[in-house]
Amino acid sequence: MSSPISLTGPGSHRLERKPGVGVVVIGPQGSRPQPDLVVEAGDAIDWTVFDPFTVPAGYPWPRRIVYDGDDTGFVRWADSGA
Repeated sequence: MSSPISLTGPGSHRLERKPGVGVVVIGPQGSRPQPDLVVEAGDAIDWTVFDPFTVPAGYPWPRRIVYDGDDTGFVRWADSGA
């Protein structure tokens, strides 16, 4: 299922969630592993866009985020209990 999300601005990205996949990769084009969501290294990211996503059992999704960039907001968001 593909959902529009506002990762770096209103409706900036489309996120495709595949059954059984609990990881999302965020980073510049050409990064390894291949990013699911392409952002430039210095882009400010609204990490709260992931707050509504859950797995069918109700646990937060994604279970793991691989991020290649400079936005330290991830640390604040992760520490907030999201």
